[in-house]
Amino acid sequence: MNARQLPIRLIAALIVIVLIVVIAAVLVVPRLLPTATASSATAPLPTTRILIAQFANNGSNFPVTDEWRAGLEQAIAQLPPVGVSVQVQTHSGTINSRAEALTLATQQNAALVVWGSAQLGSIDAQYAINPAGCVHCAAQPVAIAECTPESQAHFVSTPDDKTYAVSTLLGLALYHSDQISAAVSLLNQAARSAPGARAVDLNLAAVYTYRGSALRERGLINEAMGSYNRALDFSPDDLCVRAQRAALYDALQLWNEAMADYDAIVSAAPSADWAYRARAVSFRAQQLYDSAVNDLNNAAQLDAADPANAYWRGATAYAMNDYANAVTQFSEAIRLAPTSANAFAWRAAANREQGQIDAAFTDFNEAIRLAPQVGAYYSSVGDLYYNQQRYAEAIANKNRAIMLEPNNSRYYTDLGGIYYFAQQDYATAVEIYTQALYADGNNATAYYYRGLSQVELGRPDAAIGDFSAAINLDPDNGGYVEARARAHSDVGRYEEALADFNEAIRLQPESATLYSLIGDVYYALGRYQEAIDSETRAIALDPNNARRYTDLAGIYLFALNDNEMAATIYTRALEANPQDSVALFYRGLAQFNAGRIDQARADIQAAMQLDPANTDYQTWLSENYQALGLADPSPKRSWPGSPQPPPKGEGLGVRGKLESPFLSRCEW
Repeated sequence: MNARQLPIRLIAALIVIVLIVVIAAVLVVPRLLPTATASSATAPLPTTRILIAQFANNGSNFPVTDEWRAGLEQAIAQLPPVGVSVQVQTHSGTINSRAEALTLATQQNAALVVWGSAQLGSIDAQYAINPAGCVHCAAQPVAIAECTPESQAHFVSTPDDKTYAVSTLLGLALYHSDQISAAVSLLNQAARSAPGARAVDLNLAAVYTYRGSALRERGLINEAMGSYNRALDFSPDDLCVRAQRAALYDALQLWNEAMADYDAIVSAAPSADWAYRARAVSFRAQQLYDSAVNDLNNAAQLDAADPANAYWRGATAYAMNDYANAVTQFSEAIRLAPTSANAFAWRAAANREQGQIDAAFTDFNEAIRLAPQVGAYYSSVGDLYYNQQRYAEAIANKNRAIMLEPNNSRYYTDLGGIYYFAQQDYATAVEIYTQALYADGNNATAYYYRGLSQVELGRPDAAIGDFSAAINLDPDNGGYVEARARAHSDVGRYEEALADFNEAIRLQPESATLYSLIGDVYYALGRYQEAIDSETRAIALDPNNARRYTDLAGIYLFALNDNEMAATIYTRALEANPQDSVALFYRGLAQFNAGRIDQARADIQAAMQLDPANTDYQTWLSENYQALGLADPSPKRSWPGSPQPPPKGEGLGVRGKLESPFLSRCEW
């Protein structure tokens, strides 16, 4: 009896212990959770500040500053989650100009400063965005702050209607902080709440202008154009709005429309250097370099101290391959603005093009010191290291660029190129090109090079899939179609290869290589006349290439057994390249087949002297030396089989250098 009860008591005790543990977990763990959560909390959000100065008044103490602060704080509390913490602060003093506002913004690290005057029944308010730290304030091709007269940078509101003012200020602060979606929503609200009859007083054109820039940042081009057009409806003489619309026309390559706006700007502001510079940037984009230089010279005459004029003169000289002049102009831009990281980066690029590699390294490193968060600078340094075959440093800099800008697919393709071209580490290249496609699924280059890597790894089906994806994204790229054709040919899918080679030829009708490759496919299909026609076309396009003749001669020798024609064409190959051992050996074979032993012996001995390690030559000679009247080769070879036609086609082993990435062209 007691022996049977002991296990039951033990089980009961265990149950009690388990219950105690569960209760403790329920009661104690929740108390610990806040502490654990706090210890693992993410870093605080960056702060964006709106600074409101004391409004000047006529002696009455209208609480304008406090009211606006309260209104803004209430609106901030109703914001959906954004990537910044928006704070409103007041400044005890008054300010009287935009220059004072920008100075205060710099001192207080504020994104936006508001000031103005107040009297019974009306408030005259002005605002200024701090360009420091504002990614979007330097909208191409000229900054809004540069071309908007101070007299227009204001709006009027009353104590009874703050919706427009609050939406505008908060939208601009979020625009400054790169919170584009939230900024667009608030600027939409501002536009809806502003009475149309007061559009001029409220400077509604500025709201639509900033809204247009924000929409452009989101890639909503048609909506952005509509916003700029709306701004011009309210303020047709606003040159800033016209400049932004012209820049959008540039982006769309609607050059006539862009030039109409730029011409109107220059006509309305003939003494403004920025007007000529803006038009010059458009001329440069159209590769109308003489017109660009002429406008930039006019801009420099109007304001020789403006570093932007020297900067764009340098950029235009660079585009004209005048790298020495580019260095001179960027040096002047740096003298006038010694903290311009982009000027250092461009001068570095110009020095690189002149072979001044040490100077290029120095300038890129200075650009990085001034702007350590710009991935393009590290990427460019990586290119310098790559070209010096310092691959570890190249990889490190490309990885740094990726760390800073993880959504930039170009950096991944550059890094993949190092592993593909230099390291021949095709498995790693596949992984990195895959990451490029995670960043941008429309990166046709990444698909193409991942396909080439798959070829090297012996994965033809995966390669064909990648080449197909690249073709779907860029169907007019003959190189992509050619790559898929080669891959089909490599695995014996000759009909598919034939279709792709014909399409590649349609896209690249002057490519001798493509005609030679499609000749290989016809040869494999036994369609010898079409193979001859294709190889003949390749010779017509590339008459000095001995390989083209040996390809054609091989058809006559191996498929048609026409030794006379083969010998004749091999002779033409040797006229193009007398040191071509392939042409010598196979002409010798044709001579041998035709019974001309002396000529055959001379050709084959000459080929052996040029390429003594060629196993095809050695194999044939070991079996036929007696017929040639030669001594027994030593050591004697006994490789099986008869000689095969030389390999045809250039294959998929594409090699090359990385292209330097296009430098960021931020505005001044």
